[in-house]
Amino acid sequence: MEPLAVFVRKGQLVAAAGEVVDESTRQKLEAFRAACPARLDLPALLAVLLFLLFLLAFLFMYLKTYRKQRALGLNLFVLLLQVLLLFLLLAEGMLNGMKAIAAAAPSALFAYPEALVFLVPVAAGAVLVTLLMDKNVAVVYAVSYALLFGLRRDADYRITLYALFSGLAVIYAAVNLAQ
Repeated sequence: MEPLAVFVRKGQLVAAAGEVVDESTRQKLEAFRAACPARLDLPALLAVLLFLLFLLAFLFMYLKTYRKQRALGLNLFVLLLQVLLLFLLLAEGMLNGMKAIAAAAPSALFAYPEALVFLVPVAAGAVLVTLLMDKNVAVVYAVSYALLFGLRRDADYRITLYALFSGLAVIYAAVNLAQ
C-alpha cells in the first residue's frame, strides 16, 4: 500500500461542530494532526506555573506559621517538598511503566488503561508524612499532592478527589492507629 496523501487548503472547513465524522474526514484530521508540530500553549503553561508558585508559597507560609515554635520551617518545607516530588515521580513512573506493559502485552488486567491510575499508591506519601511529622502537615500534604496528581492527569476532578479522599482516609487511619 502507498502512503495516504491528504490535501487541505488553507481556510478549508474539514468538520463542523457537531457533525458526524466519516472515515475520510477522520483521515484528514489525523494527517493534519500528524503534520502540525505540537505547539506550546504558553497561557496554559503560565497558569500552571503560577498555580505551582502559589501552592509552594502556601506550603511554605503554612509550615512557617504552624511550626514557628520549633524553628523547623525551612527544613520541614524541604522535607515535605522532597516527599511530594518523590511520590509524584513514583506515580508517573508507575503509570508510564504500566502503560508500556499494557501496550507490549495486551491482557485482561490492562484492558482499560485509564483505570491504571487506581493502582498507584496515592496515599503512601500521606501516611509517611503523618508518621514523620503530624496530622496537620499531612492534611496539607494530601491536598497539595491531590491537586498536583489531578493536574498531571489532565486536570480530571475525579482523579483529584480520589487522591484527596485516599490521602485523608489514610491520615485518619494512621492517627487512630497511633492512639
